[in-house]
Amino acid sequence: MPRAWMAAALTLLLSPAAFAQGCLMNEILEHVYEPGHKADLELSTCKVWPARPDVTLVAAALNRQGDDKVGSEDLELLLVDTATSKVITRRLERDRLGYDAIRVGKLTLDTAPYKLNDNLLAFGLRISRHNNSGVYPFSETSLTLYTLGRSGLEPVLENLLVNSFSGETDTVCQGRDEESAATLALRGATSHGLRSLLVTQHISTYREVIHTASTCMPEDEKTTQHRYTLTFDGQRYPVPAELQALTP
Repeated sequence: MPRAWMAAALTLLLSPAAFAQGCLMNEILEHVYEPGHKADLELSTCKVWPARPDVTLVAAALNRQGDDKVGSEDLELLLVDTATSKVITRRLERDRLGYDAIRVGKLTLDTAPYKLNDNLLAFGLRISRHNNSGVYPFSETSLTLYTLGRSGLEPVLENLLVNSFSGETDTVCQGRDEESAATLALRGATSHGLRSLLVTQHISTYREVIHTASTCMPEDEKTTQHRYTLTFDGQRYPVPAELQALTP
């Protein structure tokens, strides 16, 4: 499993607000979709936007069909009035949360101050996915940034891999693992009116061995660092293959 010290590295340099204001997810969903909605309450999430407290961000997982193993779920992003839950704008992404061997475990709204220029503020959605394999464990978290423009909510950065873990193990201790963690920072240089993004990625590979009868320790560890500058092309920030999440 990923080690504790790696968890700290997953925090973006632009970390989410430390004290998020609360919201009532069920009340919002019933107001938007009416009672009896098929939204997945365990997965859906909401958060008052600290930069705009009159607006609440909502990421709703909408069930379509499926069972415990395979299924289809849509993602709908909404901006709603904090006081009334009235929808300001919304964006539906079909089957964004579909699952089979790999499933979505958590949605997190990221309200770090992604100020892309003096007048444009983005917010993020992190999607965490994992499998249930003991022999070939896998997990990853992707980040997508959205802005509100004349045509509604639009992604400007899609499926940036901010952390991942994969390995092959005997389910007890011995095996090989690889972890990656990325930090994101805004740069002063601009292109098409938006600031560039600096992504720093650390990749660690190591072998787990039995250290004592009750503990496992990493050996043959190797860590590499890579830096990427993402430049806005007029529509979005293209993400290089090395930083793309495996699942959409």
